Amino acid sequence: MITNGVLNWPSSPITFDPSKKGTTVTLSGGNLTASVLPATAMCLGTVGKSSGKWYWEIEIASGSNGFGVGIAQIQSNYNQAVGATTNAWGYTVFFTGSYKINGGIAPTYGIAFTTGARIGIALDMDSNSITMYVNGASQGIMYSTIYGTVFPAIGSYLYSATYIAHFAAGSFLFTPPTGFNALTP
Repeated sequence: MITNGVLNWPSSPITFDPSKKGTTVTLSGGNLTASVLPATAMCLGTVGKSSGKWYWEIEIASGSNGFGVGIAQIQSNYNQAVGATTNAWGYTVFFTGSYKINGGIAPTYGIAFTTGARIGIALDMDSNSITMYVNGASQGIMYSTIYGTVFPAIGSYLYSATYIAHFAAGSFLFTPPTGFNALTP
């Protein structure tokens, strides 16, 4: 479409990206549902951000352990857990513990979540930080060392899990923090 002499391509909704996923990840539901077989893998969203304040939610649809939610750069190894490398930052639950993970280093962080939880991600690329929410409750700043262009990421460490992405404003269960926008193309 041409508007005022400028070619504008219609923007597509953000989904999980079939070209940015590990070998054990299957996408369905218009690429908004990602299922990971019992292995170690992740999947990225279709749009990355390097500036601005962005919010989205990931619903934990099934699974019992090894969950991973966060962000990663495009050059990440998709057959690794979210946060296993230095260019990915994740919030993970393994057995009864919860951790933040970057570069394979996983100190304790937040509360353990399970099936049915809604994880909110507030990505502030203006201050290079990311804060995670569990069912609307802030877990505090997870990292303030984010750099480059990062994409939404989900994954699993050794266990099966299914995630449903809620990238659009109308699909949020909780109100985004003040000043944060729904993830848009």
